Amino acid sequence: MSTFLISRMRRGGILTGAACTLALAAAAQAAPPDFSSNQSGWIGMGEITAAPGSPPLVRQDPAHVYVPNNVGRQPTYRIGDISNSNLKPWVKERMKKDNDEVLAGKIAFIGYD
Repeated sequence: MSTFLISRMRRGGILTGAACTLALAAAAQAAPPDFSSNQSGWIGMGEITAAPGSPPLVRQDPAHVYVPNNVGRQPTYRIGDISNSNLKPWVKERMKKDNDEVLAGKIAFIGYD
Protein backbone atom coordinates (compact mmCIF):
# COMPACT_ATOMS: atom_id res chain seq x y z
CA MET A 1 0.00 0.00 0.00
CA SER A 2 1.08 3.49 -0.60
CA THR A 3 2.00 5.86 2.16
CA PHE A 4 -0.79 8.18 1.01
CA LEU A 5 -3.46 5.47 1.37
CA ILE A 6 -2.21 4.41 4.83
CA SER A 7 -2.22 8.04 5.93
CA ARG A 8 -5.85 8.48 4.76
CA MET A 9 -6.92 5.27 6.55
CA ARG A 10 -5.36 6.45 9.81
CA ARG A 11 -7.03 9.82 9.52
CA GLY A 12 -10.38 8.12 8.80
CA GLY A 13 -9.95 5.87 11.82
CA ILE A 14 -9.17 8.86 14.01
CA LEU A 15 -12.25 10.71 12.74
CA THR A 16 -14.44 7.64 13.22
CA GLY A 17 -13.08 7.17 16.74
CA ALA A 18 -13.72 10.82 17.54
CA ALA A 19 -17.28 10.58 16.23
CA CYS A 20 -17.94 7.50 18.37
CA THR A 21 -16.50 9.23 21.42
CA LEU A 22 -18.76 12.25 20.88
CA ALA A 23 -21.82 10.01 20.44
CA LEU A 24 -21.04 8.13 23.66
CA ALA A 25 -20.49 11.39 25.53
CA ALA A 26 -23.86 12.70 24.33
CA ALA A 27 -25.60 9.48 25.40
CA ALA A 28 -23.98 9.72 28.84
CA GLN A 29 -25.46 13.20 29.29
CA ALA A 30 -29.03 11.90 28.86
CA ALA A 31 -31.06 11.69 32.07
CA PRO A 32 -31.44 8.19 33.55
CA PRO A 33 -34.97 6.77 33.70
CA ASP A 34 -36.98 7.63 36.82
CA PHE A 35 -38.31 4.38 38.28
CA SER A 36 -39.67 6.07 41.40
CA SER A 37 -42.57 7.93 39.80
CA ASN A 38 -46.17 6.85 39.45
CA GLN A 39 -45.61 6.43 35.74
CA SER A 40 -43.33 3.41 36.14
CA GLY A 41 -44.04 -0.28 35.77
CA TRP A 42 -42.73 -1.13 39.23
CA ILE A 43 -45.99 -0.54 41.08
CA GLY A 44 -47.88 -3.63 42.26
CA MET A 45 -51.31 -3.86 40.72
CA GLY A 46 -53.03 -6.38 42.99
CA GLU A 47 -52.42 -9.95 44.01
CA ILE A 48 -50.95 -12.59 41.73
CA THR A 49 -53.41 -15.35 40.92
CA ALA A 50 -53.00 -18.78 39.34
CA ALA A 51 -54.07 -19.28 35.74
CA PRO A 52 -57.37 -21.16 35.35
CA GLY A 53 -56.79 -24.92 35.44
CA SER A 54 -53.27 -24.68 36.86
CA PRO A 55 -52.08 -25.81 40.31
CA PRO A 56 -52.38 -23.25 43.13
CA LEU A 57 -49.54 -20.84 43.84
CA VAL A 58 -47.17 -21.54 46.73
CA ARG A 59 -48.40 -19.59 49.75
CA GLN A 60 -47.56 -19.14 53.41
CA ASP A 61 -47.73 -22.32 55.51
CA PRO A 62 -51.09 -22.13 57.34
CA ALA A 63 -49.46 -23.57 60.48
CA HIS A 64 -47.10 -20.57 60.68
CA VAL A 65 -48.89 -17.26 60.29
CA TYR A 66 -46.83 -14.46 58.71
CA VAL A 67 -46.83 -11.22 60.70
CA PRO A 68 -45.27 -8.21 58.91
CA ASN A 69 -43.37 -5.48 60.69
CA ASN A 70 -45.13 -2.49 62.37
CA VAL A 71 -48.54 -4.07 62.98
CA GLY A 72 -48.38 -4.18 66.79
CA ARG A 73 -47.38 -7.84 67.05
CA GLN A 74 -44.09 -9.72 66.99
CA PRO A 75 -43.07 -9.95 63.32
CA THR A 76 -42.32 -13.37 61.86
CA TYR A 77 -40.58 -14.69 58.77
CA ARG A 78 -42.38 -16.31 55.87
CA ILE A 79 -42.57 -20.09 55.91
CA GLY A 80 -43.50 -21.67 52.58
CA ASP A 81 -46.23 -24.29 52.32
CA ILE A 82 -44.43 -27.42 51.09
CA SER A 83 -47.65 -29.40 50.68
CA ASN A 84 -48.37 -27.53 47.43
CA SER A 85 -48.90 -29.94 44.52
CA ASN A 86 -47.04 -27.59 42.17
CA LEU A 87 -43.66 -28.30 43.80
CA LYS A 88 -41.24 -30.97 42.59
CA PRO A 89 -39.79 -33.34 45.22
CA TRP A 90 -36.31 -31.74 45.17
CA VAL A 91 -37.86 -28.31 45.70
CA LYS A 92 -39.91 -29.60 48.64
CA GLU A 93 -36.71 -30.98 50.23
CA ARG A 94 -34.90 -27.66 49.84
CA MET A 95 -37.87 -25.64 51.12
CA LYS A 96 -38.26 -27.95 54.12
CA LYS A 97 -34.56 -27.49 54.94
CA ASP A 98 -34.89 -23.69 54.70
CA ASN A 99 -38.16 -23.67 56.68
CA ASP A 100 -36.59 -25.80 59.43
CA GLU A 101 -33.59 -23.47 59.67
CA VAL A 102 -35.84 -20.42 60.01
CA LEU A 103 -37.98 -22.12 62.64
CA ALA A 104 -34.76 -22.99 64.53
CA GLY A 105 -33.84 -19.30 64.70
CA LYS A 106 -31.82 -18.61 61.56
CA ILE A 107 -32.56 -15.31 59.85
CA ALA A 108 -34.49 -15.90 56.64
CA PHE A 109 -34.03 -14.22 53.30
CA ILE A 110 -35.85 -10.94 53.53
CA GLY A 111 -37.66 -10.10 50.32
CA TYR A 112 -39.51 -6.95 49.47
CA ASP A 113 -43.12 -6.65 50.58
